[in-house]
Amino acid sequence: MKKPHLVKNLVREGHPRETSVVGGCSSCQNAVFRADDDEKLQAKFDTHFKQVHMHEDASQTAARIVREATEDK
Repeated sequence: MKKPHLVKNLVREGHPRETSVVGGCSSCQNAVFRADDDEKLQAKFDTHFKQVHMHEDASQTAARIVREATEDK
């Protein structure tokens, strides 16, 4: 199965001087993102990818728990 990726420039909306870029996730039918520019659109997709598609293994989970427990000390 292919890694989910950003499908961008599906539609450009708005007035020519105030354009928002629209994109979506290649794997999620209902994941649609709107932003002022490509960089912000990519950031929104990256957040979606981390929350929905990225799964950590046991060693990553252990490292995260240790990091979270010690970062404020």
